[in-house]
Amino acid sequence: MNYIREYQLAHGVAKADAYSVTMYLMAGLLVVGFAANWWVSAVDPKYRFKAGDAV
Repeated sequence: MNYIREYQLAHGVAKADAYSVTMYLMAGLLVVGFAANWWVSAVDPKYRFKAGDAV
């Protein structure tokens, strides 16, 4: 994220506006993370470790 901000500053974007792209990118990554959590399902009980099982 810092590289994107530095690139924008080097190309004449005002400091106050330099965070707009990075904030949208971070918000997008947050949405992707929430979606990934939502799509992951629980592990079937037959694959779970039990206390008495050998390692």
